[in-house]
Amino acid sequence: MTHHRDVHSEPNEYLSEISADGYEFRKVAYYDDGRIEWADTNGGRGKLTLRTEKVPPFSMLRAHEEFYVEEVTLELFEQRWAEAIANSHRPFLLG
Repeated sequence: MTHHRDVHSEPNEYLSEISADGYEFRKVAYYDDGRIEWADTNGGRGKLTLRTEKVPPFSMLRAHEEFYVEEVTLELFEQRWAEAIANSHRPFLLG
């Protein structure tokens, strides 16, 4: 999901792995300044957390103009997850 927003201290892109029952169990967030945060059921890097409620249906999220929502392959998610974990040395508490 890409988030078009005016507040640049918030992530501009999120990738979430969603379980069959509708809950996030891994998530990566990207910021304009290059920061990457990640979270999973065991913790994470940065301030990012998993949603405690079910992820709304994509159709509901797409109804909001500030969001661009797209389903990605597990292969792409795994690639981006591995990159986020490998780049955990990047600063995440800027600003």
